[in-house]
Amino acid sequence: PRVMEIHAFRLTPGQDLKKSLLSYAKGAKLEAGCVVTCVGSLSKVSLRLANADGKRGSNETVSLEERFEIVSLAGTVSRHGCHLHMSLSDYQGNVVGGHVLDGCVVYTTAEMVLGECVGHVFTRERDDETGFHELVVTTKLAVAPPPRRRNGSGGSEASVASAKAFATTRTEAGEATAERRSGRDALSKPSEDGEDGDAAGRRDGKRRGFFGWLGSVVAPDPPANYATDVG
Repeated sequence: PRVMEIHAFRLTPGQDLKKSLLSYAKGAKLEAGCVVTCVGSLSKVSLRLANADGKRGSNETVSLEERFEIVSLAGTVSRHGCHLHMSLSDYQGNVVGGHVLDGCVVYTTAEMVLGECVGHVFTRERDDETGFHELVVTTKLAVAPPPRRRNGSGGSEASVASAKAFATTRTEAGEATAERRSGRDALSKPSEDGEDGDAAGRRDGKRRGFFGWLGSVVAPDPPANYATDVG
């Protein structure tokens, strides 16, 4: 099974980098994504630097308005939130980097490639130890695969077995019907001495049908040693 799906798209001039990534993740219902690569340029930059302290609420940030090339972009992203770090170079090759905030505006383009980790979900919850909303990783429940199809059968193993059972039931029912018909024919067929089947049945002491059964209950046949002659 595939463990990663690829999402590729381009951000155009004037779009906010972080807001656009989150918007795409929500629209694509992206549960667990990571930045594979990104190349492009920015005209405005807003970054949080490394000495930020979430507990005290102090965030040292830098906001610049000039042209930068995106040297690298890394992080996790899902429809539940994102965490991005970026490195940028100015026109002299000086590099600045940090945590991506809202306000990083695309200058010419931002070519995005995201990988989706199939089977995982990335959410974010506040961590009291750091003071920030940190990543929480969970896995989705496995979905049972559909029934396998046999080569050339055109159906699943379950459907083939069901068809066989149905065919067997029909065969057995047909044989039982044939036996009943054979029994009826034997009863109605005249015997060698000219008696019909019903007369022969009565002669042998056999009763057929409901009334025959009722008669056997109300007036059963006498026992063989029962004396019929008196005196």
